[in-house]
Amino acid sequence: MRRSLRVLPVMAVATLLFTGCERQSPLCAEAVDYYELCTGQVATAPSSCGASEQAAASELMATGCDALLVSDKSDLSGLACLPHFLQKGYGDGSKCCWNYNCDGSLACIGSRCKAKLVDGQRGCDNQFDCAGYDLTCFEGKCEAKHKAGEACADYVDCESRLICWDSICEQPHGAGGVCTNGGDCEIGTFCNPDKRCQILGDVGASCESWADCDSFKICWNGTCQNQRADGDSCGSDHDCDGGLICWDSVCEPEHQAGGACRNWADCDMGLICFDSVCASRHGEGEVCNDRFDCDSGLDCSDAGLCVKR
Repeated sequence: MRRSLRVLPVMAVATLLFTGCERQSPLCAEAVDYYELCTGQVATAPSSCGASEQAAASELMATGCDALLVSDKSDLSGLACLPHFLQKGYGDGSKCCWNYNCDGSLACIGSRCKAKLVDGQRGCDNQFDCAGYDLTCFEGKCEAKHKAGEACADYVDCESRLICWDSICEQPHGAGGVCTNGGDCEIGTFCNPDKRCQILGDVGASCESWADCDSFKICWNGTCQNQRADGDSCGSDHDCDGGLICWDSVCEPEHQAGGACRNWADCDMGLICFDSVCASRHGEGEVCNDRFDCDSGLDCSDAGLCVKR
């Protein structure tokens, strides 16, 4: 199903670029918003960014607003870092702004690409400065992730499947345990509105939303139920079983070519929703609204026709 892409005007003194694949990542859009809020500068994002760019966007958002404008990164401080944001492949000793700038085996430590720190070494700012996923950066030192009962500042300081609760690593909480979100609860439970871990509901269990119910169950009229079958009443596509859509409040099969549609999700696989009708993708010379309306190998021209790339 198509999603609208976020496009911002190109009018900034400094421009933050995100480049990548074909679809916009919400994480990159959030980084753009964060940058604009912090600096007052307009940022522009192309249509999408891939996994590597998302990692860089996460790192930018982990940087405080003040640090984006005032930094101790020598001549690569503040706004001067922006041209380096998506640069990568910097070698040992090169100036850098982000870990993303440096070769995979290096980290940006003290504004220079350096070998990642090993267990016991000091000087890290975050876990990405440490060599290995089994290490965390705790109080400025790379060390093995902490076991149950040991101190933590965040869940990343703890071994896999442990949570950081009241600054101590411990097992996720079982049914009845206190929680702030679902991550605090063990598998098969959720954090209910009373901030207690509760077992996911099977058919017949009370619920307030689908998140309260077990896998492939929906919350219908206050109880967990199986997804609705063809001909059953529904409130959204999510209520209907696989291959069905909610049309006029009734679950029915996805529409074939010629059937009415609101968007691509209403049409059978391989079809598009064009002018509110399910149809095959358009061939060369046929009208289009965007390139997704056209067959493989074709683009939608400014004139609104499918043309060869």
